Amino acid sequence: KVNSFRNEDAVRSLLPRQDLTFRIVEWSDRLELFNTKDIFFTETSVQLLSLGKIVVCDRLHASLLSYLSGMPFVYIDQISGKVTKAFSAAFD
Repeated sequence: KVNSFRNEDAVRSLLPRQDLTFRIVEWSDRLELFNTKDIFFTETSVQLLSLGKIVVCDRLHASLLSYLSGMPFVYIDQISGKVTKAFSAAFD
């Protein structure tokens, strides 16, 4: 099992139905998941994001990579609005 710094019980409590499945992963988990030493975010990052049907992320680079890869995603912005500002600057 891949370790996570995030709380699965807290996420589950926010879901509208308890039969929905999810997996919490960190970027560093991809090295173990895909048995690689590729420290650059290339192919393994896309593989990591492709594990699910929808990516829910709270990081700029995960949001951008999901968008550019054509994956459905939802971003939870940081208090600074960093993700929203980056998307507005890049894609408006």
